[in-house]
Amino acid sequence: MGNTITYKPDGLAILEDIHADLLSSLANSNNSLSIRILNNLLEKINIAIQVIKYKPRLPLYQIEENIIKTCKDDNTIQRAVVDFRFVEKFKKIDLSRAYYLTINI
Repeated sequence: MGNTITYKPDGLAILEDIHADLLSSLANSNNSLSIRILNNLLEKINIAIQVIKYKPRLPLYQIEENIIKTCKDDNTIQRAVVDFRFVEKFKKIDLSRAYYLTINI
């Protein structure tokens, strides 16, 4: 397991892209009204990014997309079953909160 991928919570990458696009639009804008509107939009997106970072969720969509891409690269794989196990404080696996994700290709 030397090759680990770190995923961002769902939606965070999209919001960060929108934030970057708005910043580039702000740099190219000369109208004071559009600058004010862009600043308001940037502030709202910053708040949304902070909320998503503060309350992260499992990035199931990104994990599913990566599995689908891997399975499409290898034609012998038709289905993938992913098992999420939550570990308690003393490294005991809590099977009552197990989560299974089945992906059909």
